[in-house]
Amino acid sequence: MPVFTPETNVLEPMNRPLHLWIVGIASILWNSGRAIEHFLLQTNNDALMAGMPQLQLEYVSNFPKIAVVVWKVSIVACFLGSICLFAQKRVAIWAFAVGFLSMIACFVFVSIFHEPSPFDIFGRLMWVTLLVYTAIAAFLVWYALRLSEDGTLK
Repeated sequence: MPVFTPETNVLEPMNRPLHLWIVGIASILWNSGRAIEHFLLQTNNDALMAGMPQLQLEYVSNFPKIAVVVWKVSIVACFLGSICLFAQKRVAIWAFAVGFLSMIACFVFVSIFHEPSPFDIFGRLMWVTLLVYTAIAAFLVWYALRLSEDGTLK
């Protein structure tokens, strides 16, 4: 995709390394999936809810509103970070950092203040979810920082 450069007053091609294409597309797909999953949970989608045991259904429907809002912030920030990363914008670092920190805040809040604990309801699945989500979010923060350091993000 060409980009206008005021110094030369012409359109020049925007160079993206192959790894940015791979990580950028994977990041957009991952965060789109998170957004779709959250939407389906919030709208009580029958297809999604049909596979959940009753105890998990009750837990999800009684989720604290503040945790839902913080989780939405995480989803939106990470999705915007993915778009900014692909557009080679340095603000991707901040978007991913906000997404990562709000994700951690949601997990901590729910683990400490919401009874029963999600670990009691979902068991090992909650630990796997926590590890996968935080690992991916931490990687995206690190990756955006690295791209900024090498001049790929402007």
